[in-house]
Amino acid sequence: MRPFPNIDDDKRQVSTEGGSEPKWSRDGEELFYKNLDRNLVAARVDSRAGFSVTGREVLFPVRDYQAGDEFCCHPTYDVSPDGQRFLMIRRSGSQSELIFVQSLFEELKTKAENR
Repeated sequence: MRPFPNIDDDKRQVSTEGGSEPKWSRDGEELFYKNLDRNLVAARVDSRAGFSVTGREVLFPVRDYQAGDEFCCHPTYDVSPDGQRFLMIRRSGSQSELIFVQSLFEELKTKAENR
C-alpha cells in the first residue's frame, strides 16, 4: 500500500507471501486479494492512525475461478456491498460460461404459477 497522492511518503506490505487482484471492501476495513496458493484472502486494516494490517484470513480456494493476468492488478471478481459474498466466473473445462439471471425471484414465481 502507498498513500495517494504522495506515493513516495510511505509503503506498507499487506500480503506476507505475494498477492494479486486486490479489491477493497465497501467499508474500507478489508482488502481482499488472491495469494500465491490461489486462495482468496481478507486482510483486515486499520487506517485511523496511519495504516496497519491487523489480521489476515484465508477465505476459500479460487483455483476453479477465472484469474487475471499475473501482471495485472485488476480483479476478476467483485465484492457485495456487505462484504460477505463474491461474484466470480467459474471455469468449466475449456470454455467459460457466464449465466446472469436478472429478477430471479420473479422468474421462479412465474414458473411455479405455470405448473
